[in-house]
Amino acid sequence: MRARCVALSLTLVALSLTASAQNPSGITQIGQLNPSSIYYQAFFGVPAISPSTIAMAAPGSDLDYGDLYVFEKPSTGWGTMTDTALIYAQACNLGSQEAISNDGTVIAATLAGCYGGLGTGGSSIGVFVKPAGGWQYASAPTATIGDDFGYYCGYNFAMSSDGKHIACTDIHGWIHKNYLYFFDKPASGWTSTGVATLSVQVPYYPSNVALYSNLVAVLGSQGGNTNGVVNLYQRTSKGIQQLATLTASDGASLCCEILMDGDTIVVNGYLNSIWSGAAYVFSKPSTGWANATETAQLTVASLPNYTYFGRTMSLSNNAVLIGGNATNAAYIFLRPGTGWQTTSTPNITLLSNDPNQQSFGDAVAMLGNILVIGDLGEGANYNQNGAAYIYELQ
Repeated sequence: MRARCVALSLTLVALSLTASAQNPSGITQIGQLNPSSIYYQAFFGVPAISPSTIAMAAPGSDLDYGDLYVFEKPSTGWGTMTDTALIYAQACNLGSQEAISNDGTVIAATLAGCYGGLGTGGSSIGVFVKPAGGWQYASAPTATIGDDFGYYCGYNFAMSSDGKHIACTDIHGWIHKNYLYFFDKPASGWTSTGVATLSVQVPYYPSNVALYSNLVAVLGSQGGNTNGVVNLYQRTSKGIQQLATLTASDGASLCCEILMDGDTIVVNGYLNSIWSGAAYVFSKPSTGWANATETAQLTVASLPNYTYFGRTMSLSNNAVLIGGNATNAAYIFLRPGTGWQTTSTPNITLLSNDPNQQSFGDAVAMLGNILVIGDLGEGANYNQNGAAYIYELQ
């Protein structure tokens, strides 16, 4: 095991909340999620949330491996707490993308090779299954999925809410073929495999995916200057068929982050080179999914250039939580009773008063009325240890 610098739990810092007149007192900070140990440039703060369990990743820098922390909800409810278990999987970027099953017993996370400051290598998906005795320290995943593929599978994946299905995409440049892969949990439980249950060659460059029931939405582009679009598929007992292609009405390139919950798909996109970003919302028509442009755009007025608004998002029922790589804030948009509408005014804006705040809103997660906001760059003296805060929406 590598040498680790153990630090005291991060001190709870006061956060100020600003809210629109539509919801002036709609949210309260209820605590902070503190890692039991942390190290320099851990970048702690990437969340995945279920009703009973929160998985928090510290992907780490290229100089070190990442860690994954498990927080289980106490009988008294969520609040300031230290992790229940620490998972150390000897992988760079561990958990830079992650998912957790609705019952909190399965966690899927990025695993990538480390090259000591020279970058990361090929990636796979680590599946961690809760032991019969409860979450505890683990040094390896229960199963590794897709390790025989190319570079991207571990960065472009989604897991079903029951933890039984995983979809990922990969680009195989040496054979000039790109694929969408499905992995189904065997009857005996998750085991390591590089053989997909179902694979479909796609005629574009795929990136991230979203899963909901038997639907999968794939971000992709033809390369060059062609803008990214959403390709929506339905999986059946006979295979997979494409239902629709979703595009941005303003010509923006849909990119990077995609979410799907019920009849709603949210994807971020960029219209030009200033990378201020927008969230594009697609609502399922009453006649079913078909080729279409967005129902609404969610933006924030007067954001500086290069804030990458929408590079991190979470969708839960009738609310979208949005951050970015340089927004220094997180924004909540609530669905109006008449349906999603284009707006540049979020219902609630969360800001940090932490003097060591580096990147509040760099990672976000939401489930029901519980929100987790990560600040991956937080830390005194720019140590970038990271921090995570938990809120309740009234």
